Amino acid sequence: MRNHHLDAWQKVEDELLGNVCEVSRKIPWGFIGKRSNFVNLSVDQFLSSHTYYDTIVFHILSGEGEPIDRIITSLGLAFSRCLKLVILEHDPTSPDWASVGFMPSNLQKIREFLESKTNIHEISWGRNLLITGTTTPLYIPGLNDKYCAGHIRHKFACSNDCGINKEHLIYTHTSESPVSDKDIARLAKLKRITWVAGGMLCLETIPKLPNVEHHIIDSVLLQLVYLQYIIEPNQKMGSLYNLEKLRDIKTDAPLFMDQGTAKKWWRNTILNLPRPYPPIKSIKHTQLYEFSDPGHGIYVSTVGRKDWEHLTDDHLILTSIGGVRDTPHIIEPNA
Repeated sequence: MRNHHLDAWQKVEDELLGNVCEVSRKIPWGFIGKRSNFVNLSVDQFLSSHTYYDTIVFHILSGEGEPIDRIITSLGLAFSRCLKLVILEHDPTSPDWASVGFMPSNLQKIREFLESKTNIHEISWGRNLLITGTTTPLYIPGLNDKYCAGHIRHKFACSNDCGINKEHLIYTHTSESPVSDKDIARLAKLKRITWVAGGMLCLETIPKLPNVEHHIIDSVLLQLVYLQYIIEPNQKMGSLYNLEKLRDIKTDAPLFMDQGTAKKWWRNTILNLPRPYPPIKSIKHTQLYEFSDPGHGIYVSTVGRKDWEHLTDDHLILTSIGGVRDTPHIIEPNA
């Protein structure tokens, strides 16, 4: 006979990051005892708690009769108490629940609430389903302990490069000049722009484009973690990297950095950013050569053309190569 509890645990376990709080209608319940750094709280206990967790799991609250207003309140609180969200629920389309009066409308309300605040991913295996997301724009499907450990130390910068934090090998400065007013006016006509994080020229440019939807990508996870920390300097990125080290990277970054005899060639773009920072739709860990969003804009920084050649036919491209050195300029589609 199939063990539905074990099936559910295997799905949930694949989504866990760091220390975990599981919220259930009664305690002890759920998956307590299957993992270290794991606590089990009732809904009432969670609502009165002030503890931060890396992951919060909501264990079949709607499917076991928790009122939807308390579920939404709990989910809302979780956005300030964790990085990773995992919602386990019964799948109302499964014939297992046809006779028990499970209300799919509550599940839809949960989806709608989450989608209004973050990017989510959903999987179903018949009897149950799992909704996952993060409480920041930095969202990686399948983000868990293994993913973080496998990617957080992967870097492209070398210790003799310029514009970087030499201990952590991520960019803290850009060598590029600001985007011109003329190009800002052209970019403002776009519906959506994706920015390569790089030296974070995007952070000073995005506030100048308030009516455009913004996405950020990079192949270096720690670069994105640092960027997200700059945007929202709270404890959430401490779930992925040492929080004190992130603070030190920011604090130790000077206003300018030299490149050989070229003084102040690299500049720090994170000073005097607006607070709160304008909304970012998504921050994704991916390769530029895998990216595609036809009909929209892409900023590629100083990345070589071979990695974005496939985008030239149907994307507006903002690049700082192929013209005046380190000066952003636009290449129109099919140009």
